[in-house]
Amino acid sequence: MKFSINIVLVCLILSLTGCSASNKNYGRLTQNRSVELSFKKIQIPEGYNYYYSGRANIPDAIVGLKEGYTMRESEFWHPVALDEKQMREWWGWIESSWYDPIGRSFERYGSATLGWVITAPAGNQVGIMYAKYSRVTVVFVSENVLSFSVPRQRGERRLWPRYDD
Repeated sequence: MKFSINIVLVCLILSLTGCSASNKNYGRLTQNRSVELSFKKIQIPEGYNYYYSGRANIPDAIVGLKEGYTMRESEFWHPVALDEKQMREWWGWIESSWYDPIGRSFERYGSATLGWVITAPAGNQVGIMYAKYSRVTVVFVSENVLSFSVPRQRGERRLWPRYDD
């Protein structure tokens, strides 16, 4: 009996230490209608460095990070000097590929906003995101460097998202 209790305790300790060893600093995404409306109205929020994921002419997501925060170098995320002109060029394609004819999101069946606030593990806001999907994970690689998951594209057979690390 004493031997089996010791085995259970050892297994419990190993599983707990294994879980804590793989713990990452995850950020948080919170839906925000005003972020979505800013992009829809082509009113680009200032004070952010912008990145996009997807094709250069039809992005799948746009992320704005506050000064002092950067995106981890990645083949999936690209810096962009986002201004009103660039957003207007994207908007026609975004509108036709992200939304159905009556304005509902293809990815969310019209039930959720496409705008997000990005928060650090400590709770401070570090950025915004406008994306056609919600299956995004934010990881703080270091205090000021973020890494984002990239969800699988329609038609891909992967069962997991692509990560940029």
